[in-house]
Amino acid sequence: KNSDEHREYTAEFKNYLFCLRELVDKSKEVAGKDNAMPIITIGTLVTVMNVGNQREFSFHIVGPNYNRKNSRDVSCLSPVGRALMLKKVGDEVLVNAPGGTFKYQIKSIDYIGE
Repeated sequence: KNSDEHREYTAEFKNYLFCLRELVDKSKEVAGKDNAMPIITIGTLVTVMNVGNQREFSFHIVGPNYNRKNSRDVSCLSPVGRALMLKKVGDEVLVNAPGGTFKYQIKSIDYIGE
């Protein structure tokens, strides 16, 4: 099982790097406009709506070794982080978390850094 998880992680990481390369290329076109991002990456503040109860809240996507400063800091390797990574505004994701399964719609993505 460990090798399967490693292969899955490696594939996700390669996809992440590919998307970052595209993001850098596209960012040259919109540089200086605002902090909006086309996809969710490490360092983004993601506003989502819980489709079940219509509540909106935000997650700050951070790297796995980041020292969490508040409750909205979410590791990119957590169930929430993995479900959100590389998604776009308008996408809906299912998150299988210890507290249950949640469906979120992505409302905005802004880069704030780690």
